[in-house]
Amino acid sequence: GQVVTARLIDQSYDKCYRITSSGNNVEKYHLSVDIPASRELKLVLKNLTITPAEAIAPIQINGESQVTTYLEGKNKISINISENSSSPAGISVAKGAKLTIDNELGQQGSIEVLNNTNVSRSGAAIGGNGEQDAGIIHIKGGTVSATSASKGAAIGASVGKSVEEIRISGGTVTAKSSSNGAGIGTGGAFRNEERTGKIVIEGGTGNASSENGAGIGSGIGYARSKPAITADIEIHG
Repeated sequence: GQVVTARLIDQSYDKCYRITSSGNNVEKYHLSVDIPASRELKLVLKNLTITPAEAIAPIQINGESQVTTYLEGKNKISINISENSSSPAGISVAKGAKLTIDNELGQQGSIEVLNNTNVSRSGAAIGGNGEQDAGIIHIKGGTVSATSASKGAAIGASVGKSVEEIRISGGTVTAKSSSNGAGIGTGGAFRNEERTGKIVIEGGTGNASSENGAGIGSGIGYARSKPAITADIEIHG
């Protein structure tokens, strides 16, 4: 399903589409993006609430899609349903895809992303679906809160999988895992897999925590004779 209408908006955004909640049942649907890597899609999320009635990521950045989302108002994205032993992410970013989260100057936008599932191969709040690697996640602005009750990371990889890159250069970011995943980084191990990723923090304000894993780095678990996560972790400023 599609969330709502997509139409061009005012000139302050260059060829953007505004996505907002309208009607009583919109929150039960999902938004799926799949465009060629040569094109960049810009979306404005304004007061959007999505909680699908099935085990599917509420917002999906598929294939090699390059997507920038601008936040307006208060947005809330939740996934509560799993399928068998696997669950999707709240916002899924496929391997090879890129999601950038930002806000326009003068706009006070926020997004809260919740993954409330707790199965053995669970996805992240923002990042990888269960049993899938994650692409690139870049937070440049806005207020971003990601919470994972699952074994996946709050921002990053799903259980036992890897994430290409997580970059935070602005905004206010809160990433919390109440289970085995990292706040920012990889999820917990499933069968002692080696999980890889790159994490760069070069601006903004952040708070990352995990009940059992690292705040920034790896979820709980290890790969025998190898580090739990092979990653570049860079913090500047």
